[in-house]
Order: sequence, then structure tokens, then C-alpha cells
Amino acid sequence: MRQTSTWTLAFLATLCVYGGGYFSALSSHTRVGDFFQEWASARNYFEGLPIYTPQETTAWRYLAYRPSDAPGAIFCRVNGHPPPSVLLGLPLGRLPYPTAFLLWNIAS
Repeated sequence: MRQTSTWTLAFLATLCVYGGGYFSALSSHTRVGDFFQEWASARNYFEGLPIYTPQETTAWRYLAYRPSDAPGAIFCRVNGHPPPSVLLGLPLGRLPYPTAFLLWNIAS
């Protein structure tokens, strides 16, 4: 019983210290990065657009996001992933980006 209490306290203390950063890492707000390339390509596929439509175009089309809105943020202007990687994003391509991002992070 004492060992369980110790581990529970350690878990709660860790959650208090690192919880905010952990949950922030799982959320997609203002994060248009690596996963966005797969998700946008999958979304383009379902909408009949070329999967390699420029990322600036797809970011604006699907998220109303422009790279200039977040100076200093990393933004890939061209999808550099090979076509087979789009297959990984297809199951998530019909979901809203925040939901797809969360599921991708939980799965990975």
C-alpha cells in the first residue's frame, strides 16, 4: 500500500510539473508542421486536388493559416514526403485537423 501511495504521489507531482507541456504537445493549435503535410495531402486527395498542392495554399484553404501569421514558426512550403506516406494520412484525411493531429500523436 505504501509503495502505491508513493508512486501515485510521484505521478501527480510529475503531472503538475510537466502536464501543461505534454498536453500542449498533443494539441494542434498553431502547429502546422510535419503531420500537416500528410493530412493536407490526404484532404487534397479526397477533394480531388493534386496531393502535392503547395502547402501555403492548403494551409490557407483548410486552416485559414498563413505562414506570415506566425513569424519564426517552422513551415514547410513544399510537401517533401514521398507519395506512399500519404497512405498513412488517408484514414485521418476526412477528420478536422485538430482531431487528426491528436489521434496521430496518441497513436505515435
